[in-house]
Amino acid sequence: TEGFGLEIPEAMSYGRPVIASVGAGASELIDGDNGFIVPIRNAKYIAEHIDWLKTNREWIPKMGENARRKARNYTWGRIRKRYVQLFSSL
Repeated sequence: TEGFGLEIPEAMSYGRPVIASVGAGASELIDGDNGFIVPIRNAKYIAEHIDWLKTNREWIPKMGENARRKARNYTWGRIRKRYVQLFSSL
């Protein structure tokens, strides 16, 4: 598996709150203001967070905008720039 998957920042870039399992960089991206992290293979927690979003629809636009804003930090251009800075410092 990937150490840092692209699925989460890609989903966040669409301006939607994300529900993701622990791992693949989820804790670096998701902070409760832009989505939720749930235990791996725990359908109960996934369902609870889906229900929360259904019940609290007024939070979806703000959480979605927070997700989009966070995803902007993970564009290929920014990642490339970080690698260049890292390698230049060696």
